[in-house]
Amino acid sequence: MKRQFLPAGAFLGFVAVILGAFGSHAFKKQLTPEMFDIYQTATQYLMIHALLLLMIGILATVYRHCSVALSGRLILMGTLLFSGSLYLYVFTANKTIAMITPIGGVMLLAGWLALIISTWNIVNNPTN
Repeated sequence: MKRQFLPAGAFLGFVAVILGAFGSHAFKKQLTPEMFDIYQTATQYLMIHALLLLMIGILATVYRHCSVALSGRLILMGTLLFSGSLYLYVFTANKTIAMITPIGGVMLLAGWLALIISTWNIVNNPTN
């Protein structure tokens, strides 16, 4: 799985650029201002965490701390759940789908926490 973080991050970054372009050119006129704000939030989180996955992929290839891989898994799943549920909500207005978003948010927080632990371990014991 560690080797998948780099292509996953690159792919999610690609998707974020496409969705950002569609959002500003095609969807902005079709969505209410509130839904467009939600769409933009989903796109921003998608891009930020795509870049983070690239960083995690690099860390995972250099360092063997298990929390690096854990952070990558949590960030990937959290991003898909968080941004994905927001996109689905924007286009369906189904409030039940929006209830998935906090689960993705918690997974993102857990991923960031695992990354804090990883980087702490790397800084304090760089030979592993």
